Amino acid sequence: MDQVNRAVTAGLNALRSLFDLVLAGFTALENWLRTQLVTLGVPRQMVTVLLITAAIVLVLIVLRAFGGLIRVLIVLFLLLLLLHLMLPALHA
Repeated sequence: MDQVNRAVTAGLNALRSLFDLVLAGFTALENWLRTQLVTLGVPRQMVTVLLITAAIVLVLIVLRAFGGLIRVLIVLFLLLLLLHLMLPALHA
């Protein structure tokens, strides 16, 4: 039974590492897009609206493209990303 627990723990750690990697990638992409849009002269409020819109479109694409449990996991992840994008706008 101990080997099963170690295997499950290793699998969960691998999933957590993969999630962290994907989250870091999305964060880097968000920061890069935000910087590019601000450099182009787009107002900060409009940048936030554009990023939120892009996140919603991404959620809709995932809903159409994937099925099953992976769909649920990706949608939850993207909803957390959307919440992350909305928090600065809610505090302003």
